[in-house]
Amino acid sequence: MRLLLPTPDYAPNKGGVAAYLGALAQTLSTYVTVVTTGLFSRYSFPRWFPIAWQLFRRRASYDMVLTSHVLPIGTAAMIVSFISKKPYAVIVHGMDVGILSGHKRWLARLVLARALFVVTNSQSLAQEVKRDWGRGDAIVCYPPVDDAILAASQEARVPSATSSHIQLLTVARLVPRKNHLAVLKTIYRLRKEGIDLRYRIVGDGSSKDSILDMIRSLGLDQAIELVTDADQQAVIDSYRTADLFVMPTTSQAGDREGFGLVYLEAGAFGIPSIGRRFPGVDEAILDGETGILVDSDEELDDAVRRMATNRLVRETLGKAAQERSMGFTRERCFEELLKRIK
Repeated sequence: MRLLLPTPDYAPNKGGVAAYLGALAQTLSTYVTVVTTGLFSRYSFPRWFPIAWQLFRRRASYDMVLTSHVLPIGTAAMIVSFISKKPYAVIVHGMDVGILSGHKRWLARLVLARALFVVTNSQSLAQEVKRDWGRGDAIVCYPPVDDAILAASQEARVPSATSSHIQLLTVARLVPRKNHLAVLKTIYRLRKEGIDLRYRIVGDGSSKDSILDMIRSLGLDQAIELVTDADQQAVIDSYRTADLFVMPTTSQAGDREGFGLVYLEAGAFGIPSIGRRFPGVDEAILDGETGILVDSDEELDDAVRRMATNRLVRETLGKAAQERSMGFTRERCFEELLKRIK
C-alpha cells in the first residue's frame, strides 16, 4: 500500500511529533512518501483547503493518506476521500485532541469516526480516544528510541557518581509544562541539606529567561549548566554522564506529556527517571521499577533525595530501565501498523 504522509512536523524540525514521524517514515520507507511543503496558505482560505488541493492533485500517487494532525490535515483527508475514494488513517498524540473545544471537537470526532484506523502513542491515550472520541479500536504504537541512542547506550557510561556529586539531567524543550523550575527549587532545598547535586538542562525555548532568572535568584550558578544548542552527540554525552533523569511535567490547558520518550532514552543508558504521575508518563516510567512517579513538589524532593543518597536504588532501577528501553526499537514499536498496511 502506498502511503502519503502530509505533515509540517518533520526533520529538520525538532520535537516529539517530528521524531515520531521520522522514525515511522524510516521504518515504513518502502510504503511512505512524506510531504512537508505547500500544505498551508497565507491567503484567507480555510486552513484545510490548500492541504485538500495537495491531496487531490496527488491522488493517483497514493492508496491511503496517513496524518498525525486530526485538524486541519485530517479534515482535508476526510473531504478528499469522498471524491478520490482513497481512505485515510489518523495518528493521535494527545495534545492535538486535548486542546479542542466547541465545533472543533465535533469536527475531530467526525474525522476520527471516518478514518480507516486510528493510531495512538500510548495505551492511556487509546483509552481516552475510546472514551471521548468513540474509537475503541485504536492501534497503539509507542514512540521508539532512536537507533543512534540505542547504539551509543551500549558504550561505556561515565557516571559522575564516581565523584562526590550526583548529576541530574533534563532533556526537553524549555517550556513551562516541562517544569524545570520545580527541579531547580528541589535542588536548592536539597543542597541546603548537604546533598551535592549538579543539574544539566539540555534544550531551548520560551522559558529560558525564567530558568536563568531562578538560577541566579537561588544562587545556583555553579551547580547548573544550561545547554541550548546541543546536537545529538551532545545529548548522548549528557546521558552518558548523568546519574538521574528528572522531568516532573505538568498539564496546562490541555497540553500535557503524552508519553515521554526521553525517559526511555535515559533508561537506555541505565539511568532511572523521576516524572509526574500522569497517564502516558506512567507507561514510559514504571513506578518503582524503572524510576519513581510523584504527585507533588514535596514528593519530588523525597524522590530526588532517595535516589541521590542511595546508589543501590539508582543502579537497580537503572538496570531495569535499560533492559526495558532496549525493547523500544522502531521495528517493534511500529509492528502493528506495518501489519495493517501490508
